Amino acid sequence: MGRLKVLIWIYFFTGIGFKASAQVFDQKIADYISKVENPLSFLQKCENLGVKEINKSGLDSTCFWLKKMAEQAGYVVKIQNFLYGNDTLRNLEFTKKGTSDSCIIIGAHYDSKIGFGVNDNGTGDFALYQIAKLLKGITTKYTIRFVYFSGEEIDYLGSRYFVKYINKDSVKIKFMLNLDQLGGTIDEDNTGIKCERDEISSKKAESNELAVSMAKIFSLYTNLNPVITSAYSSDYLSFRDSGYLISGIYQYSSFPYYHSENDLLKYIEFNSLISTVKGALAFVMHYSQSEIPVGINQKVADFNSLNVYNTNKELIVTANADYNLIIYDQMGRLRYSKWGNENDKNIALDDFKNGVYFAYLHSNGKMVTNKFLVQH
Repeated sequence: MGRLKVLIWIYFFTGIGFKASAQVFDQKIADYISKVENPLSFLQKCENLGVKEINKSGLDSTCFWLKKMAEQAGYVVKIQNFLYGNDTLRNLEFTKKGTSDSCIIIGAHYDSKIGFGVNDNGTGDFALYQIAKLLKGITTKYTIRFVYFSGEEIDYLGSRYFVKYINKDSVKIKFMLNLDQLGGTIDEDNTGIKCERDEISSKKAESNELAVSMAKIFSLYTNLNPVITSAYSSDYLSFRDSGYLISGIYQYSSFPYYHSENDLLKYIEFNSLISTVKGALAFVMHYSQSEIPVGINQKVADFNSLNVYNTNKELIVTANADYNLIIYDQMGRLRYSKWGNENDKNIALDDFKNGVYFAYLHSNGKMVTNKFLVQH
């Protein structure tokens, strides 16, 4: 997929079904998600723990390692045991309390189909850990329940067991977000990210709105091109089939080593993984209505030096460095994308039809947005 071919169906700023402010860029969040750590040591440990198939010691070792990591991040971890034949499998759950009992459930499985499972699903486990760790000291409106599932590779055993015993009050569960295979792949196209939606159940319209909002947030906070795709073959299906609202994140790049002994660290592309985790964290921070801790510097002076505005005949960019300008129409369709430098600041609007547009200007890790009207 080229950088210009972004497949997003977004009705910007409608706020239908969700808080409209969740789609507005927040510089404090942009600064805070920079705290996402390098995944190398986490994924090295994941690989070193060995094969995570049922009946393999690596599965239990991974379970107790993830439990320890969550505890070190300040959480109390509950173990949910369930049987598969003569084997005991374990889900891990830990909770970040909000000011409301209504919750968001974030899940990732830690078992593997074959082999070490570094991408499928060590990368999802890393994302969940980072989100949990970085949200621990932040006040959120909504409670967040983090769950590491076992048995995903065997007909979603862990998530089906978990869903069977959770509170069925749909008001209290806002939605379930699934994190599965986020790695990016060496020598593949890693420019995109898949934002997944339910296309089957009675909640498919709400799920579409959620995925579209997530795609918008990825556009706001990362350099990844979001693509809306169908929810498929992972733990969120257990929630969907039980009547819950779902969405998920999945890598865009192909992964030739899927479900094989070659699902190893050496094939993971780190930059897209880090960007994916940043986007996921920004999404959760928006929808949990997080309060950013005091002390995060917004760098107002640098931010204010970046701008884009309309004279109706052309757009004028003010930037002190190289920049990326992306323009969508009011239906969320990509209409223009440009990489420019500080001396390349005028964009003619002659080829734009009359209507409302949204400009997104990125430079030096900062971003500004502007809504403008074209009337010839």
